[in-house]
Amino acid sequence: MATVLAENALVPVDGKWLTLKAILIDVSGGKRVLYIDENGKALKSESLSKSQFKQINVNDKNNKVPEDYGADSIISQKQQVYVQKNNRASLQKTHPDPVPASNLRHIVIADEEFTSNTGGSSRGYAGKAKIDNIWYKISAGSFNAQAEVVASRLAKYTNVGQCVEYGMCVVNGKFATMSKDFLSGKENETVKSLHAKLTGAPIEPMLEHLTGIELFKYVSSIVKTGIGLELSEPAVFSKLSLLLQFDALVMNEDRHFNNIKFIKRTGGWDFAPAFDFDCSLFSCVEDLSRLEQYPKPCLPFFSSHPEQLDWLYSISGDRLTISGFRVSDLTDGVWEESHRIGKREIEDYLASVLERAV
Repeated sequence: MATVLAENALVPVDGKWLTLKAILIDVSGGKRVLYIDENGKALKSESLSKSQFKQINVNDKNNKVPEDYGADSIISQKQQVYVQKNNRASLQKTHPDPVPASNLRHIVIADEEFTSNTGGSSRGYAGKAKIDNIWYKISAGSFNAQAEVVASRLAKYTNVGQCVEYGMCVVNGKFATMSKDFLSGKENETVKSLHAKLTGAPIEPMLEHLTGIELFKYVSSIVKTGIGLELSEPAVFSKLSLLLQFDALVMNEDRHFNNIKFIKRTGGWDFAPAFDFDCSLFSCVEDLSRLEQYPKPCLPFFSSHPEQLDWLYSISGDRLTISGFRVSDLTDGVWEESHRIGKREIEDYLASVLERAV
């Protein structure tokens, strides 16, 4: 007996990606997935346990394969999720799987496509991969992905400037975000990369000795020497200030120095679009029932948002502005009915933001 698993599964065959029909068949050795072309020719065969459909319970009639499950998928020989090295609980233990019949786009990505989280200190994602100019980030916690999508939507109602737009999806059965590669081959640097190039050393040890204004002065000298951009110049500082003010608005905890990026444009170096908001909106808070005690931690120059805002306001008169919005416009289509962790807390907070905006 044969069962069609997907009409359009994206499958690697001899080093090329082909769109083939995936069929489940029973053989003496167990269940296998057969991939055939439009002429009915079998081009690949693999065991069900090693296929992109291994998470589907094919024996459960109520657990149907989503129609688009294979259409935009990359084959995965074994699912591997990168876990943070900061003693946080692993994704496998803390993150509930969404229901198979999800209204979100399902993607399966091969292990070799993922890059480990070694380029920065971000705590918000457990796996990251770039496929066809799209970045996919698997959420490291209960609702990091949802928080990032909501934060990027909120940015459109502010004057923070360009911000990467994130969309929700499911990658390898886990909630994730997807976004276009905003670099598109452009020459770019981060504070972290400039420091490494100029000093031959990572910036992290300096963070143990410098903070606040002294740290800003040090970073400014690195950026000035590396790319000729003067952070203290009013027009430049205004962009940095608005970014950090927006971080305070969404309570982003993780604006580390690999998340402050510069792009070389025709007129010279400038800030890249704001990105990476997966540690925003309480998504890294361990106990949501104790939000009244939330200390509002932040990066990069000061350890709390109130303290960093006071410093920003003392230097520049630029203020983040917020126009009216509907809370539902920011949260619709982001949470599954089966997984609504953080939704109430975020919506309550957005409602309070809206009250201040109007």
